[in-house]
Amino acid sequence: PMETRRPRSSPDLRIAFSARWLLLVAAVAPVGFIAWISLLTYRDAPFWDEFATTLKFLSDLHDSASWGESLRLFAAASDQHCMITTRLITAGIYLLTGKINFIALAAIGHLAIACACVVLAWQPRQLNARFFYGALLGLLIFQLQHFENQILSYAAIDHYQVVLWVAVSLALLGLGGRLAGVAAGAAAVAAVFTVAQGLAVLSLIHI
Repeated sequence: PMETRRPRSSPDLRIAFSARWLLLVAAVAPVGFIAWISLLTYRDAPFWDEFATTLKFLSDLHDSASWGESLRLFAAASDQHCMITTRLITAGIYLLTGKINFIALAAIGHLAIACACVVLAWQPRQLNARFFYGALLGLLIFQLQHFENQILSYAAIDHYQVVLWVAVSLALLGLGGRLAGVAAGAAAVAAVFTVAQGLAVLSLIHI
């Protein structure tokens, strides 16, 4: 008699239930560790570039004599960067509280990279693949703790925020449709006007 061939199993990533918990721990534990280290090390004080960027921007904004002058301050280039999104966040904190909180800037930056990881990990349709991507991205954050993005608030708010905007833009673009395309374009513009590296998203969208 002829052998009946079994249908091929789907190429979905197969992971045991216990392994899902392991991947979940691998995704969450680095984030918790970095948050704990940040709580221990961050100080509400300016560092390095923040004297010439954050503090000078707020001082000039406070002394600006017209709306036009204020808008020029938001759009002014700092080195090769045009940091409109960061300046909007900075000005918002200052207007709401009457002061600037550098720990808040760092926290917003850290939340941005965490949200970017969630956006990227959610892209695969299969649940197991999402666990795998989440673990990989969580461990990547752990590796990044050794660089200035995790240590200095001005680096976190800029360099992590741009990753979020790029991730959101590409995720929306993958959805298709006019509304998603418009939203993807808006996120791409936000990336461009966060730091100069955001220009890379335009090339990715074109591809």
